[in-house]
Amino acid sequence: MKNLKGAYVKFEAAGVQIKLQRLGGTQIDQFWLVNQKQNLKISLHSRQCADDLFEINMDESTFSDLTHNFRFVICAQVDGQLYQIVNVKTLGMPTWARYFNPLAALASAGRDVIPYMTPDGILAVYLCKKFYADGKERGLIAKQRLDEIIDAPQTLTFVVQFKPVYPQNLNHISGITLSYRRSDATVDLQPQHQAIERLNGWWEIRASFNKSDISNEIYSDSYILIVHADKNQLNLTYQVNAISRKFYQQLHRPYRDVFKINAQKKLLVQVAFNKALWIHYRDLHQVDLPEVREREAQALRRYRPNQKNGNIIIFEKEAQMAQDNGFALFCYLQTTSLAEHTFYVIDTKAPQAHDLAPWASQILPLFSDKYYQHLIEDQMLVASESIPHVYQFNFNFGNIIELARQKNNYFLQHGVVGIRKLGDVFKYQRSGYDYINSSTNHERQLIQTILKYPRRRINTFGLPRWEKLTPQLSQRMILYFPTWREKLAYLTDEEFLQSDYFLAIQELISSPILQDLLKENHYQLKVFLHPKMRRFSKYLGENEQIMVTDSSQEALGQVIHDADAVISDYSSMVWDFAYQRKPIILFQFDQAEYEQQWHGFFDKTIWKFGPVVINLDALLVELTNLFQNNCQMGMEYRQAVDAQLADITDINAKHTQFIRNKLSHQRPVHLNLSSWQRLSWHYFLVNVRQYLRMLKRRILSVKVFWQ
Repeated sequence: MKNLKGAYVKFEAAGVQIKLQRLGGTQIDQFWLVNQKQNLKISLHSRQCADDLFEINMDESTFSDLTHNFRFVICAQVDGQLYQIVNVKTLGMPTWARYFNPLAALASAGRDVIPYMTPDGILAVYLCKKFYADGKERGLIAKQRLDEIIDAPQTLTFVVQFKPVYPQNLNHISGITLSYRRSDATVDLQPQHQAIERLNGWWEIRASFNKSDISNEIYSDSYILIVHADKNQLNLTYQVNAISRKFYQQLHRPYRDVFKINAQKKLLVQVAFNKALWIHYRDLHQVDLPEVREREAQALRRYRPNQKNGNIIIFEKEAQMAQDNGFALFCYLQTTSLAEHTFYVIDTKAPQAHDLAPWASQILPLFSDKYYQHLIEDQMLVASESIPHVYQFNFNFGNIIELARQKNNYFLQHGVVGIRKLGDVFKYQRSGYDYINSSTNHERQLIQTILKYPRRRINTFGLPRWEKLTPQLSQRMILYFPTWREKLAYLTDEEFLQSDYFLAIQELISSPILQDLLKENHYQLKVFLHPKMRRFSKYLGENEQIMVTDSSQEALGQVIHDADAVISDYSSMVWDFAYQRKPIILFQFDQAEYEQQWHGFFDKTIWKFGPVVINLDALLVELTNLFQNNCQMGMEYRQAVDAQLADITDINAKHTQFIRNKLSHQRPVHLNLSSWQRLSWHYFLVNVRQYLRMLKRRILSVKVFWQ
């Protein structure tokens, strides 16, 4: 979006009227409110009062369809192009500020319209929520930071520094709560004791929570800090979304703080990629043990990071598995000249650790001395999961993760992009991966568009595990693989048993027609559960024709290889069957709800690989047709698969050659420092960069005002 410079803006106190003048005689066709992140574009009513004078009006009809808080940039349309209005000088305002008082209250919409200028001097509008749906609460704009967490034997004290920006002059700060979601409701955990003090325009809140209350009340895996305040009999709330520099240093020192709640649970403080502050409530892991933390601290001081040694580290989900693309490529590399330079990370207690016994010298036991040495020193990570899985899942920050991100890394992918939206953790320059693998040209375009990888950093080689899918005689077995739904993680067993998800699966498994159909054609249905659904398996009955299993009992890769056909819903695993040209049936009993949850799919290519059904009767009809066709993929679907995968050959050979080429390159290392020395410099430079950015914003704000 281009910039339109040299505008004067006058904010009228009565109503929302913004006057623009001195636009250099530019012919403006239309004014718009634009939110690029949400892909929103709202036209504004405007009129030209004089040659270079425009009046823009915003009223309730402008925002009638919006239900959330939004920030918009005011843009002018000139010859079909949109221009941001920059280098703005305000008239009639005593001082420059990021947020001004609201120009209008949209009563029916429950919003305040607040025009402001961004730190870069761009004219914008903030549509601020005035009341929530219950009509009792109002949102705040504030400066805030979590400054400290004090860990005592019985309590956990959060120290929050808070300064309101809009509205100012609060009547009262009532304190903070820990909030989490239970099913569809938000629950606030109240502190046992809190102290509130006013210091130099800031409020400091110290709230102490009893650890037994946390362990008794909170069963969700994450929650947030909420500040509560009062203004003119309105209850105002704000989520704490920042940490102070002191607390940042506390989180990143060699001995990470472990805030233990009890013998089994702890807290993990994390600033996510969307800059939201999350406090995870989770089980104590091996990485939290004192001996592991000591081993890590010693390794950081002893080893120099990211040496050009030609070594490759491969891992899979949470370093607990050896069955996916990482393991398939590892097995292939052990037959090449790279065998001695290829290492695999796995927890020795993992069920699939014994599958790596033939390569004992190339195994890195999780959190061992050998593991830390290689993870720090080796040149390249190759994996099918995000980088934190090599260390501790959900640790998106920390010393080891920081070093891992600085390597020359290659993302094989777990599946095929296109079934559902991926989070920011997979985006280029956020993921820590320098290169990514795709399986089709269409997927490559999606990765380029959505995950923002440059074209030259995307390979189209296919998934390494596919080469293990060799033809074999029929095993007379059909796989049913339902995709997990995240919302189910927050249900009790009683709530799960009443969910549409469980009832749909139970209806299928208990269907006498299905059992007769399987028995008549001498087939077995194998129901393979997602790991998160394992605890609910006891509620799914088995019989002679139907077997319930999961990854703790048998490897999914072997099941995919043995199955004659698959029934699934949205899993990218169906591409494995497409590669084998085996029949696919998509049983999407909650299609409308799932599409609404993910706001539509990136790509519905898999819908062309087999019939799509939304109820049990239609599924039984398709199964009958499948058996009549001797469990073979129909010609229509085979042609659709060939159009996508015909060029995918010599998969692992191509991956190997690519890795060889990348090992010959290495990011330059200017300082020969230990890991901890390097990290100290890194954190120092990060702080300097943040300070310079802040200084630039301050200088720009003064410059904008005095222009």
